[in-house]
Amino acid sequence: MPLVVPAFDWQAKVIQWAVRKGRCALFEDCGLGKTLQQLEWASQVARQTKGVVMILAPLAVAEQTVEEGRKFGVEVRLCMQPEEVPAQGVCITNYDRMELFEEVVPRLAGIVLDESSILKAFMGKTRDQLVAMFARTPYKLACTATPSPNDLEELGNHAEFLGVMTRCQMLATWFINDTANTGDWRLKKHAKNDFWRWVASWAACVSHPRDLGYDCEGYDLPPLTMETIEVDAGDLPVKEGELIAVAGALSATDVKGEKRRTLQQRCEKAVDIAMGCEGPVIIWCILMMRRICCWICCHRSRRWKCGAVTSVSTSGRSWRCSLMAIGGSW
Repeated sequence: MPLVVPAFDWQAKVIQWAVRKGRCALFEDCGLGKTLQQLEWASQVARQTKGVVMILAPLAVAEQTVEEGRKFGVEVRLCMQPEEVPAQGVCITNYDRMELFEEVVPRLAGIVLDESSILKAFMGKTRDQLVAMFARTPYKLACTATPSPNDLEELGNHAEFLGVMTRCQMLATWFINDTANTGDWRLKKHAKNDFWRWVASWAACVSHPRDLGYDCEGYDLPPLTMETIEVDAGDLPVKEGELIAVAGALSATDVKGEKRRTLQQRCEKAVDIAMGCEGPVIIWCILMMRRICCWICCHRSRRWKCGAVTSVSTSGRSWRCSLMAIGGSW
């Protein structure tokens, strides 16, 4: 079938391969368009089988995927309850709600795992539930940017979910139990090439379009510049039982305490930097930084709209600030 989405040549090649495979994984770096590819794959399967394909995604990603589908010409229905699943087409829900859809699973033509690194823990409850729940689903696609090449068990978990081979079979075929570290498995030296040929038979591992023979512009990121900025947090408080204030954190508890105590000052500095930049700015947050940064922007600009990406007008100049609670700190 012709593609619906406006894919680049190399993306179209991956999509066509994935549709032919039926059960496979897309291990692609961030920014390579996994959402576009999974939407086209789901659309192709739904049209070919005249059935329904479900996408499982993390919290807050489902609505974004619906918007992406609308932009690319693929209708995606957001389902919060099993009765909302259509008879044909593409639907999406969150991982934390998948237990509600057990009665719908037998009639699914295909399943897509967005951010499939959720399969990482081989003893995890979610991993076991996903493998068992969709064991008989005909078509499967797993998409993630974070499969660690050194975390071989994560590759085994993906293979088991896709129905390629169980984790135990993979270990027995290409690995040996490392007697120096109980419980660890080591890839046999003579089996390395054969193992990676096997992985390549069901997974597309792409870090750049040139990996597939395409020299596409716009995929090379500029060098990362990291700058440490010190914030004046005022006088240190004297803790109970101490005669003088002690600088520096002595334990994990002290570190968390210092972060809470200096939260306002660090947020003020983050907003200062953001407002001094041209173009879009992303602030990566921890703790309560997102809420405080929002409040500071609102207080300064007197204009604020809630959302992942918010437009703020300051002194007649418009800028966009994405506030994301995804780890990291200033």
